[in-house]
Amino acid sequence: MLSVGCRHGSARGGPIAAGEIVDDVAMARGEGAEWIDMEERDAWRPYVPLRLLPLRERISRVAFIGEARLSEAEIIRSPQMGNPLVLRPSELDAMTELWDLSVMEPATGQVVAPRTPQSRVALPVAPAVDAVGQLPDPAELAERLAKCGREALVQQMLASMILGYEPRKWNERCALPHDGAAFVARLEALAFGAAAPRPGQFVNEFELPSREPTEKAGWPDFAVLWPTRALMIELKTEKASHRTGQLEHYLDLAAHHYPQFERDLIYVTPTMPVVQPVETFGGRFAHVMWNDVGQIIHDLWASVDAGAHTALVDALLDSLAELRTQPAVVSVPATVSNEPGESDPLKLAALVQRDQRQRGVPVDFVDPEDMEDYRLGLRDALSLQPVVDGTRITHVEPWRWRLASGGVALTDQGRRAGYELRLSYYRAGASQGTSERRSTATTPPRVMPTERACAACGLLKHVGQFAQGSDRCRDCD
Repeated sequence: MLSVGCRHGSARGGPIAAGEIVDDVAMARGEGAEWIDMEERDAWRPYVPLRLLPLRERISRVAFIGEARLSEAEIIRSPQMGNPLVLRPSELDAMTELWDLSVMEPATGQVVAPRTPQSRVALPVAPAVDAVGQLPDPAELAERLAKCGREALVQQMLASMILGYEPRKWNERCALPHDGAAFVARLEALAFGAAAPRPGQFVNEFELPSREPTEKAGWPDFAVLWPTRALMIELKTEKASHRTGQLEHYLDLAAHHYPQFERDLIYVTPTMPVVQPVETFGGRFAHVMWNDVGQIIHDLWASVDAGAHTALVDALLDSLAELRTQPAVVSVPATVSNEPGESDPLKLAALVQRDQRQRGVPVDFVDPEDMEDYRLGLRDALSLQPVVDGTRITHVEPWRWRLASGGVALTDQGRRAGYELRLSYYRAGASQGTSERRSTATTPPRVMPTERACAACGLLKHVGQFAQGSDRCRDCD
C-alpha cells in the first residue's frame, strides 16, 4: 500500500495505490534522473522492488484517521518512522470492509518497466536479453573501432563469437548460447580444471559499482553469471595495459557486492610473467595466455564454414597472431581540461549551475574504464570551483546514467552503449576532490529543510520541486 503524507491536516493525503513485492530485497544505490541530492542517491540502502497501481477509490487521510479500527496503525501513531510502515491483518481487514481496494490496470502504452537497482543480493538482477542482431563484418568493425585500439577490437570480436551477434550495450545480461557456453567451459577448464558447458548469462563490460563517489567503479571486460556464481574475465592484448591493483580492485568490489557468491576472475594476456593478485578477497584467480585461448577459439569455430562467421573467426585469429609480431595499438582516452574557458564539460557545468537542469556530457568514450577516468577527472576539476562564463561552479557533480535508471539517453554515447556521463545540480554543494581541499571550519553546518507542503495541492514534496521563491510545486505551476 502506498500512502501520501501531508501537513496541516489536509484531506489530500492518504492511501492512493496498492500492489505487491515482485523481487527479493537488495542492497543498492539509487538510480534515475529524478534524484536531486547526489549524496543521497549514491548511499547504499535496502530497496524492495514493487509493482504499484492506483486505487480505483482514493482513501482520504481524514477518513482513514477517523476510523476507530485504524487508530493504532503505525502510519497514524508514528508517521515519522521510516518506510515501510506496517498494517496489521486486522487493520487490512477493516480497510477491505470500508473501501474498494481494487486497482486500475494500466492501459496499453502506459506500462513502465520497473527499475531494478544494481543488486548486491541476487544475480542476475534482470532477465537475459534474447539473441538480437547479427555477427559484425570484421572490416566494418575494425574501421568503427579504429580509435579504440586493438584491445577493444579483439574484445568485441570475441564477444560477438560467444553470443552469435554483436553486443552493443554495456553491462547487458544476454542469454549464453550453446557455442558460447562451450567456449566458457573450455576457458574454465584451462584456468581451473575440468568444467562442463551450462546455461548462464553473458555480460560484455560488467559493472562493479563504486562504493562511494570518489572511488573508481570496476569494469571487467566479460562476466558469466549463474545463480550462485560469477565468473569475471579481463582481457589484455598489450602487456603495457597491465595496471597494478586493477585485479585486486575487481575482486574487492565483487566481494563487496556479491559476498554470498562464488567469485572467479580469469586474466587473459599475451605471453608474459604470470601475475598473481596480492589479495583475492575469497575468490579464485587464474592467469592464462592468448596462445592457449586462441587454440580454444580455433578448435571450436575455425572449422565452421559459414560466411560472416568464418570471416569473423579468421579476423579474430589474425589479430591474436599479430600480438607476437605487431607493435601495440593503443587507444586515446578522453581527457578533461582544467582550463575553464576551453572545456565544453565545464561550460555545461556552468549552465547546470545557473538553471539546475541536468545535462549529458557529449563525449564518446573508448570503454567504461575511460568514462570512469573522465568522471573522476571532471569531478576533480569541478572541486576547484572554477569560474566559467562569469559563473562560479559550486554545486555540480558528474554521475553515470544507465539505461536501467529509466528515462531516455541525452547523448549519442548513452543511446549507443546504454551508459553516459551526466552533470546534475547537487543541492548540498559539490564534493571536494581531496581531503586537503575540504573545509576545516568547525562551525556546525546549517540544517535546511528537505521537504515542504505545496500551497496548491497540499502534498509534502522535496524542496527541489519548488521554483525559487514559489510556494507552489512545479507540478502545480
